[in-house]
Amino acid sequence: MAVLNFMAENNLIKEKQKLYGFNYFDGGAANYSLYNWQIYALYMKPIALAISKVFRPKCVLDIGCAKGFLVKAFQKIGIEAFGVDISKYAISNSPSLIRDRLYILDIETQPQPFPDNYFDLACAIEVFEHLKEFNFVLKEIARVLKSGGYVILATPTRKIKKDQDITHINIHNKNFWIKLMKKNKFILDTQLTHQLNKEIAKQFRQKRELFYRTVNDQLKNKPPNSWVAKFLTKLGGSKICKLIRIWLAYYYYVRGGKNHVNLVFEKNNFL
Repeated sequence: MAVLNFMAENNLIKEKQKLYGFNYFDGGAANYSLYNWQIYALYMKPIALAISKVFRPKCVLDIGCAKGFLVKAFQKIGIEAFGVDISKYAISNSPSLIRDRLYILDIETQPQPFPDNYFDLACAIEVFEHLKEFNFVLKEIARVLKSGGYVILATPTRKIKKDQDITHINIHNKNFWIKLMKKNKFILDTQLTHQLNKEIAKQFRQKRELFYRTVNDQLKNKPPNSWVAKFLTKLGGSKICKLIRIWLAYYYYVRGGKNHVNLVFEKNNFL
């Protein structure tokens, strides 16, 4: 399937394309490791299910979709979904069944390739910390969202020592994001924020057995030691250790923590 490419060929965009290439997603240059559907489905599916239960959207936009795994998770449960991302590499290596729903786009400078009032909900999960400019992308999100539509913003609020992602250039506290969104006609919905975080945690708990089965399949002839710490130390940088780290990091992340926030904002045309 042809990848829809709305990129302008200029030096700045070429630099971004290079930055978010193979090394970023699959070469170990950033925080990602084993960036494939088998592993990332372990938390994309629960997130999609939680969003479905809380908002019941018919059409969703994933801002910064990378390889489109969240789009795939939505499609699997019958929700129409599309994604946009700066990375030609990521979209070119996305699941073929949803690739025609993904657009290569510089969200900081280029308009969204969708009509006005098209989406019920937009997700920006681990995206805004990568951006230098927010007003244009928020203006475009407001344009393509229906009146009363929602934005889910998930972002780190504090730089941690082990974060090796050099593209994390805009990390701010919760109040910064609330003020920024309000300036761009999005109001924090505290009730839905709480409801969504609670539902995501619930979905992750329900998917524990799937995770454990995946771990056991990966281990096979390498059974774990009785002490978890010794086990993880012994495995080091192996595939199963990365799998465990990824899942646990996101499990505790959606439960809430000092370093991240998940916030729900409603589009408000009257501000």
